[in-house]
Amino acid sequence: MSKLAMNKVLQWLRTSREWLLWPVRREPFFFLTLIALFGFGQIFNVGYNFYISNDLALWKSIKSVAVVTFVSYLLAWLASSSRYVKVTLYALALLLKFVALFVRNNFMSDINPVMLQVVMETDSGEASDFIRTYALSPGTVKCYLYIGICIVVIIAGERWLPRFIKWLNRGWERWLLALLLVLIMPYGAVQVVTQAMFYCPSVIDNEIYEYQKQGPTDVLSNMNYAVLAVKRVQATVNREFEVATQAMRLPSECAEPDTLHVCVVIGESYIKRHAGVYGYELPTTPRLQVELEAGNLFLFDDVISTYISTTKSMKDILSTNHLARGENWYDYPFFPLLFKKAGYFVTYWDNQWDKKANIFDFSLDSIVHNRKMSPLCYDMENSKRYQYDMDLLDSYYKEAHEASMNHRLSLEMFHLMGQHMYAGSRFPHTAEWERFGVSDIKRSESWMTDKKRGEIVNYDNATYYNDAVMGRLIDSLRHTTAVLVYFSDHGEEVYDWRDFTGRDYREKMPPEAMKLQFGVPFMVWCSPQFQRRYPEVVERLRDSRERSWIIDDVPHLLFDLGRVKSKYYVGEFDMISPNYKPSKRIVQDGIDYDEVINKGATRPRPKINQFEINR
Repeated sequence: MSKLAMNKVLQWLRTSREWLLWPVRREPFFFLTLIALFGFGQIFNVGYNFYISNDLALWKSIKSVAVVTFVSYLLAWLASSSRYVKVTLYALALLLKFVALFVRNNFMSDINPVMLQVVMETDSGEASDFIRTYALSPGTVKCYLYIGICIVVIIAGERWLPRFIKWLNRGWERWLLALLLVLIMPYGAVQVVTQAMFYCPSVIDNEIYEYQKQGPTDVLSNMNYAVLAVKRVQATVNREFEVATQAMRLPSECAEPDTLHVCVVIGESYIKRHAGVYGYELPTTPRLQVELEAGNLFLFDDVISTYISTTKSMKDILSTNHLARGENWYDYPFFPLLFKKAGYFVTYWDNQWDKKANIFDFSLDSIVHNRKMSPLCYDMENSKRYQYDMDLLDSYYKEAHEASMNHRLSLEMFHLMGQHMYAGSRFPHTAEWERFGVSDIKRSESWMTDKKRGEIVNYDNATYYNDAVMGRLIDSLRHTTAVLVYFSDHGEEVYDWRDFTGRDYREKMPPEAMKLQFGVPFMVWCSPQFQRRYPEVVERLRDSRERSWIIDDVPHLLFDLGRVKSKYYVGEFDMISPNYKPSKRIVQDGIDYDEVINKGATRPRPKINQFEINR
């Protein structure tokens, strides 16, 4: 290459360098301030995750640094255009930082869809209560101090720093910074464009969810994801509301001329293998055992949940869709709405939802207890959660039970805390409820320790407490014409066959793990009066106990038991119907459960159009 050509190339590189650095050299303090506010922690995480060899977290941190750098660069360009624009951008940046710190200090969480949903649904009275509670909390005071210090530093830096530091006057400094920007900003631009593209209607929801699991975790990305998630969920809520209003125009009636009380109890994280009535070696279910021996309780042996996430499972439980057909929950009405339309008085007491403190229950707040949907589905709801499920029942019997029993037809719904992690906090630690001890766990695997036996004991004691809750519900219905259906939203593991506790979200889950985590206890209790009035229903229950079934079809069984006539009832999905037809049992967005159990291997999940927030 000739010397002239080389000079032209160098001149072009210098020109490109100066053009690239122009906003940074123009607003160096603004650029560095944004990096410090939103990227300092991520830069630290890059080094830390590299040191501990956490590859996933490392790349999430690198993506976060890239996003912050790219956005800071664009905003520096804007800030250079006007002093008023720069002041406005400073104010917005400090506001966002304050919100992030406020959420972190008060709720130990990042900005997420739940927070944004709560803000959107908060009325003036709730806002006043919130402000009174948190305006001067210790965590909020720390936020005030932090932002105050930032304001002082920004004012001092903008006024004095440029006078003493002539930044980037030397060529090698400019070359170094330009190189860093060239290496980092394109990756950041890709991440930002990807996040922007998710607002296109053609993007399916699972693509967003998969990106979020491995994407950047900086404040800017978290805020964007929260906005996107709420937008998507709101669209499904609007669709569900539209479907609900259409269903309200269709006939739905009850064929029962006399009184009938239907009770639906949804448990939580119940491992069927730990239920005494299902053969567990410890007597964890004495109350249910009495009902079983008296012929009042019917146990079903092969029922599974659709998901190992409460958030996802609950929507398919409540909706009249059929997952194996690819039907979305939000395209079909909730069964409580159809019961109410048929003349039932519907109550729903949910111990995983709190009207005022629902920070961590995005799905239950935005869907199950949505302000538009609730009046259509329920006559009465609880307003707060309780430490223990027995306290939830106390609330119900005080506020709603009498009203429910005074109606000819009633649907009582309960969603319990059950044995939800951590099971040791799900029952009172008194002599009455600490029924089992470590010595009762006769396990001798090489990895078993007394600490792990203690976790098993806590789970078994929580199951024993849950049995007492069920016994109390049964007693309240014993002298009425009533039928009670009890099942869990999903299962769990607690060192049952391997050194593992909790739920396994890997795509390739061992068959034994699937049995524990998807297999759920499912039982129907019939009062003596119900059995005398409907002997053929009792006979069908008895004959169906070994059928394979999945809980997303619960509404069809309930329509049968509650004698509700609706166009949404499908006999082939009703486990006790003579028209029942076994179908594929699809779990976790596309896995054929029975294929896995029979062949011992999972297949990759296809992507479907269903946006969810895991819990």
